[in-house]
Amino acid sequence: MRCTVSGGATFYNMFSVHGGFIHNNSKIVTVTGTPTFNTFATSGNRGEIEAVGTTFSGAATGTRYAVSGNAVISTAGGGANFFPGSGAGSAATGGQYS
Repeated sequence: MRCTVSGGATFYNMFSVHGGFIHNNSKIVTVTGTPTFNTFATSGNRGEIEAVGTTFSGAATGTRYAVSGNAVISTAGGGANFFPGSGAGSAATGGQYS
């Protein structure tokens, strides 16, 4: 499946909290026009974002990811630069990024 992100958002592109789950596996995501986000992917309070096998092309401005409150962001080893963005991601308060 192909997706296009063509505009920014005041806060997030992906946002999962309070036990929510985003399943974004095996997608091809094209980011056009260098959109701006506060944070591209955010998970908190036991939320989960799974983006295994997803590929991103294009650039974005803002923090790549933030995970906290015993939440998880899983990229199957995609590394710190997996999500589009211009700033480093962060993990705090029991949040796990892998």
